[in-house]
Amino acid sequence: MLQHPNLSFVIILFHFHLKIASAFNLTNGVDAETRLLDKLKSSIPQYSPPADFKDKTVFIYLDLYQLLDVDEKNGLMTAKLWLYYYYYSDSAKWDPSEYGNIQALLVPPLTFWTADIVALDAVDIQYEAFDRQALFPITGLISCWSSFVTIKVSCSFDVTNFPFDTHACNLTFGPWNLDNRSYVIATDPYLNMKEADLAHYKEHDEWTLLRPVKITTSGRSMRNIRSFDVLTVELRLERRHLFYAIIFVMPNLLLYYMSSFVFILPVESGEKVSFSITILLAEIVSFGSISDILPASSLNFPSMGYFVCAAVIQTALSSLLAIMGE
Repeated sequence: MLQHPNLSFVIILFHFHLKIASAFNLTNGVDAETRLLDKLKSSIPQYSPPADFKDKTVFIYLDLYQLLDVDEKNGLMTAKLWLYYYYYSDSAKWDPSEYGNIQALLVPPLTFWTADIVALDAVDIQYEAFDRQALFPITGLISCWSSFVTIKVSCSFDVTNFPFDTHACNLTFGPWNLDNRSYVIATDPYLNMKEADLAHYKEHDEWTLLRPVKITTSGRSMRNIRSFDVLTVELRLERRHLFYAIIFVMPNLLLYYMSSFVFILPVESGEKVSFSITILLAEIVSFGSISDILPASSLNFPSMGYFVCAAVIQTALSSLLAIMGE
């Protein structure tokens, strides 16, 4: 049988590379990573909180990115933010020199225990982008969950001072099933998170986010049996009123003052009635504008609505007097 002249050389070269890889552990870290992952899985549970995680505390970190929409008519606010849940465990520590100098490990979601923290007042929530769990050997930090989140929450809007109004809307995070016997919620003292991080916040065209954005933790109970912690982010919003002042407030003020001119017009002009009725119709149209913008609520009726209502009544009386005068 004929043999390729270079076959013996290829076989010798292959064995040579195997010996080099064995001598210098040239496995691209795969073997070290496998050994490290096996070690961590044997000491960190997947479906229950680890017994040695620090102070039985799960920390929450968030970075507000943008207010997407404030729908005061339907009582909804939509925000986009980065959200992280993490805790510290001695079982997550390792010596990088023993495992191919691995300084951090990224694993698929739910590889290790993940806190069941949810947005308690969310109407809709979408998780986007990165969803891996991360472990760091020096501190034993386990980032059990992290993602870019679009969250829609229900809020109560007081539009009494429209368009010079301010509102408060809260984002509340807490456990869904477990209580304080399993873990508690806090903000990391090393990060001094009494306020939300707004370093990457993008301003909204219609609403101003008032600083600071306070973050507080408090306790709740369910039927005085189970107690659990919640973390609340208070968002205080102020409407940028220039647009509504020019488009809505100023025209109504002008119409209100012009309605008094009906008494200046001479009767001989024959325009007193048509002028007053035109002003009346314009004021009535303003009611439609208010109903399109603001919620149909009788609890917090806007002061601007009372003004328009008074203007309509006055204009209607002016029209009536003009008709009687003719």
